[in-house]
Amino acid sequence: MWFSLAQYFIRVRTCALDILGEIASIARHAGNASRAKSLCLAALRTYKSVLGDSHPQVALVLNKLGGLCFELGTKEELEEAKRHVSDALDIIGEDALNDTDVSTAESVHILGKISMAEYRKLRPVDAWPI
Repeated sequence: MWFSLAQYFIRVRTCALDILGEIASIARHAGNASRAKSLCLAALRTYKSVLGDSHPQVALVLNKLGGLCFELGTKEELEEAKRHVSDALDIIGEDALNDTDVSTAESVHILGKISMAEYRKLRPVDAWPI
């Protein structure tokens, strides 16, 4: 199957972005969440320009950003995490009803972690029911 030159360049750019995402994951696992976040933001901007705002790959990067912002843990970062994950769920849309959709599961998992973090900040640990 032959591709046009434009299709070829889109494939090359998305492969490069996939590699950027992997580098961000390495930075995250190495304990450098802020560096990983900046790499993911760069990837997100480029994915949006190459693939469009509503592409499933954009949702995956938004979920990754949500997780990174959660790890950074400040109140502002938690709010940013919610925005990223909510945007990912908006992209997933009707596919969110699919029981096997990993992106939906990841989004819901991150939102649950954010809710627990906010709850812990509102209530001291010694007031938690056992």
